Amino acid sequence: MYNKQQLKPRTHYTTLQLKRTRCLEFLRRKDVSIALLQETHLKDGDVHRFQNKYYKMLACSCALNKSKGVLILYKRSLTLSVDSIGKDDCGRFVYAATRINHTKVLLTSIYAPNLCDHQFMDNISGTLINFNDYHIILGADFNACVHPELDRSSTDSVATPSTVALNSLIAELNLADPWRIKNGNTKAYTFYSTCHKSFSRIDYILVDPSLVQYISTIDILPILISDHSPVICNITIGAKVSKVNRWRFNNTLLYNISFLDQLRQELIIFLEINSHCHNPQMLWEVTKCLRGNCISYSAKVKASRNKLFEELEKKIHDLERQLARAFSDKLNQELSLLKQNMLLYLYPKLSLLFTERSKNTILMQIGLADCLH
Repeated sequence: MYNKQQLKPRTHYTTLQLKRTRCLEFLRRKDVSIALLQETHLKDGDVHRFQNKYYKMLACSCALNKSKGVLILYKRSLTLSVDSIGKDDCGRFVYAATRINHTKVLLTSIYAPNLCDHQFMDNISGTLINFNDYHIILGADFNACVHPELDRSSTDSVATPSTVALNSLIAELNLADPWRIKNGNTKAYTFYSTCHKSFSRIDYILVDPSLVQYISTIDILPILISDHSPVICNITIGAKVSKVNRWRFNNTLLYNISFLDQLRQELIIFLEINSHCHNPQMLWEVTKCLRGNCISYSAKVKASRNKLFEELEKKIHDLERQLARAFSDKLNQELSLLKQNMLLYLYPKLSLLFTERSKNTILMQIGLADCLH
């Protein structure tokens, strides 16, 4: 007999863990080198859960009650050294003074309060201004707009106290908004308020003005995993030397019935052709050439998935823009359904792998994202 009151916390925990897994897979798929995350909803003792074989935690700040939470992740393959790390005690502000390809870079993740807090902004400014020999890269959910007339879908363009405080912070730290620089007066949004049925751009990547020339692209992606849009920025910092990785079999292919069928067929043909070979060791060594078949099939699957990902992402992006221009319940339902389908198509194995694990254990890209809210 099951008690719903007892099962509910477990279900919520499972949902959050699945969202974290999807978030990490999303970062890998987008080839993000550094991720500046907000609303991680983790305590200090659980932050290690936001890591996997591809990404490692660099710095974090957590609240006592699992609310809020900010985090900086980086790709394990990225060459990075840390000079110092700092944070607040309430899960809203964290920074890491680093060296990337011999360049001093100050990485910062911020989750600002919903209501204007001048003291919070002053503390951030007072802390970061001491790193005047570092290039600042700041990712934040400010819960405020820099330009109300451009960053809100509503006609209200009055500057709120939060907007004034945000612009003051930008001026004091001498930061640039690369998305606005590259997109002029274009309107695009990162958050949709279901309560007010309005869109706003409250999630920003702000940088040292000297870095703007090294940014090739900066995009606002569709809202998918959380209720905020990820913001992704391609920035070149020094030189990057690629290394050749050892080939490893893609275990997820074992869930692909089509792959298994064609591999069996290829193996039968291969053994028939080499039936004259009576040395098992030699036959085994020659059989390893089938890795080419695995590589080819895996590349085909990856290309197909990437194409599907881009198509669905474009459809979602187009629908979000239509919804921002004129809200419609029908469009909103269509958008929700499309997002659900995208998660099912793109991450079909994550739920399965997550379930199996639960049984046992109960070019540098910088990404900005609100994670689990």
